[in-house]
Amino acid sequence: MREKKIGDVLSGLRRERGFSISDVSEQWAIPADTLRAIEAGEIDKQFLAVVAYGIALDADLEALFQPAQRAVWDAANQMRFATK
Repeated sequence: MREKKIGDVLSGLRRERGFSISDVSEQWAIPADTLRAIEAGEIDKQFLAVVAYGIALDADLEALFQPAQRAVWDAANQMRFATK
């Protein structure tokens, strides 16, 4: 049995929640091709390279990703209020 990768986990979570790739693409304005690449494991290496780079620089990984978390949170709130 092969080891689960980030894309496998995300694909499983998406399916458990009943979302299609198109649903996620439309909701979050992420191109469907990008989502397919993530689920296929094509972006794992880039993400892991970012994490490895942060570790090499002795960065606080939570702080490293806070700007991205904030951007996602802001985008989610904009979409939520735009649909009301």
